[in-house]
Amino acid sequence: GDLGAVAEIRIMVDDRIVATRSVSDPDSLRVRARPGMHRWRVTALDAAGATLAEASGRFRAPKVAKRRAQAAKRRG
Repeated sequence: GDLGAVAEIRIMVDDRIVATRSVSDPDSLRVRARPGMHRWRVTALDAAGATLAEASGRFRAPKVAKRRAQAAKRRG
């Protein structure tokens, strides 16, 4: 497609909008998520808000129990 037609990028995690960015913004985003499986979706929108392209997938957020146990161990 025509990259010039893209006005903004919408990023969703678990059907919740976490960011809406312009095309010139940096191409990475960090999101906090609870441990377990999550779904992501990235949508390219034109100036009228119509969908031009869409990509989706899944990711797993790891458990963080080890870090808490280590911190407690240091405290004594």
